[in-house]
Amino acid sequence: MVQRRQKPHQGETLNDCSSTIARPKLDRDSEIRPEPNTRSGSELDKPISADASDGQKPS
Repeated sequence: MVQRRQKPHQGETLNDCSSTIARPKLDRDSEIRPEPNTRSGSELDKPISADASDGQKPS
């Protein structure tokens, strides 16, 4: 009985943890990405990269 209850419980906890960790991770990546991208755009070294980022940012 205990094992049966623990199995589903662990799965739910893992899913919750994954969702919480995946969310902040994506947010952090997005914030760090625009910073370096902006620098590259200033140097006109990666004009296409800046465009691609702009298209994804509005979303």
